[in-house]
Amino acid sequence: MGEGNVDISGWVKRYLELCPGKALSMEIIVTGQRKFQVFEQKFWEAYRNTPAWEFSRFLSLAEKGSPQQDPPKLEKDGAAIKERRDLELSIEFTKKLLA
Repeated sequence: MGEGNVDISGWVKRYLELCPGKALSMEIIVTGQRKFQVFEQKFWEAYRNTPAWEFSRFLSLAEKGSPQQDPPKLEKDGAAIKERRDLELSIEFTKKLLA
């Protein structure tokens, strides 16, 4: 939570405005950045009905971010430790955000 490019703080604050008193569910995904081949025709097969304004909005969001290194591949035990630490950091971030 809070390390990506999608302004998660803004999304959470907006959710709290629209859904006061409702639970906030977190899904911690420990993977590298997703790479979208938006200039390849094959990419658009699943998005043929996507309006240009949505793609423009996506590009605007993408341009605000910066590429990051993919995390190193870890063995099973190391991955479990990293997932636990990422979860703990996400909980800390969210608690501060909600305070």
